[in-house]
Amino acid sequence: MTPALGIRPGARRGAASQEAVVELLLIAGWVAEVGAGDRVAAERQARQTLDHLVESGLGFHRAASGERFFDPAEVTNFAAWLSLEKGDRFWFDRCVPRSRWFVWAAHGLAPTTEACPPPPTALPPRRFTVGFQRLFNLNGREPGEAVRLRLPRPIEDRALSGLEVRPTPGSGARFTQAEGRLDARVEVPPGLEVELGFEAAFTAHPSGGESDAASLDATNLALYTRPRDGMIKVDQTVRNLAADLAGAERDPWSQVKRFWDFGFDRLRHGVIHYDEIDLAQPTGWALENGWCDCQLGSGLLAALCRARGIPARLVGGYVMDADTPYQHYWAEAWIEGRGWLPLDLYMSWYFSKGGRDPAWRDYYFGRLDYRMKTEILPHLFNGPGQLRFPPAWHQLSRLRDEGLEMSFHDSESGALIHRDRVAIIGGDGDPSPRSR
Repeated sequence: MTPALGIRPGARRGAASQEAVVELLLIAGWVAEVGAGDRVAAERQARQTLDHLVESGLGFHRAASGERFFDPAEVTNFAAWLSLEKGDRFWFDRCVPRSRWFVWAAHGLAPTTEACPPPPTALPPRRFTVGFQRLFNLNGREPGEAVRLRLPRPIEDRALSGLEVRPTPGSGARFTQAEGRLDARVEVPPGLEVELGFEAAFTAHPSGGESDAASLDATNLALYTRPRDGMIKVDQTVRNLAADLAGAERDPWSQVKRFWDFGFDRLRHGVIHYDEIDLAQPTGWALENGWCDCQLGSGLLAALCRARGIPARLVGGYVMDADTPYQHYWAEAWIEGRGWLPLDLYMSWYFSKGGRDPAWRDYYFGRLDYRMKTEILPHLFNGPGQLRFPPAWHQLSRLRDEGLEMSFHDSESGALIHRDRVAIIGGDGDPSPRSR
């Protein structure tokens, strides 16, 4: 019997081929081996691991050809569930250590399982150059039609300075830049595909260790404490829960810590199908099902803060993992005298093996290493522009020679929506274990 994994079992078991799932498993556990030229051996181990997961209860759909197809979200969540509930070693021994590598590498240290690295705030500023390419599928549009497409643009703040953005030439697009977005006007070509991109150079700083004497003005105070804001929904259930968790505690940061601990004690973190969520009450769905992803979990954390009058917001961008720079969401809470403090609950949960490794549990509580922030919701957001996502979609990822490729597909038809390629192509030093 398939366990409760935060998704509807079997809903998308035709979404990803076995080979696509092997690519996901390579990212989860064999990035260093692929980078060292051992891809054949790494793929063999990934296939063996997939067979092991199936033998342990992972569901799949078998096509008439005999090929197995999977739900990529189910694969990810099942691997974590199997370790947390049944003591299986794959997620504990392969996925979690691999996810920690870039943290050690950022400090210039070799990974170890016996200690936690220095805090993110110990890192020096570092210059990065990031290459971003997005391929748009414009099927359904007419050739020659003018469309507006969008790329995410880094946001300058205390954690990112000296930004230079250079759109990739040769696309025929007319670009305009604004905070958090790079918009392009293009004419749909006969092939119904357009690829746009840019290079962004910036200096990234760790965040969370500095003081901030500024105050939040009345407009922003009202904005970041309002009860309904995208994935942040403060209803009576959330108010009651926040009051219960806070107890007699009145210090805002101490209350945030109690909400943070709740995220470890009551939630599992993985991949969510958003068409299965009541978007009018996403926080209620997470509490009822006990699962969240980075966006939903951060939204719940921010909702608990707002329920106690603590300004909080949802932010998004890319983790500067030199091997696989990936899209991610986290929360920020405003603490008087300290400013906006980051809260990456999802990655701390993952690094700490679901909270079982105390040394990693609070690694991203109030502090972060290098990030490329591209969204500060609700006002600064991005997306594909006029391109619209279908109700049911899924994401696949695979390693590229440089960086990571993330593709988004219609779960009903399998059609590509858009495909992103993100790579760290320059900067100070070489923080990548994949290149060693």
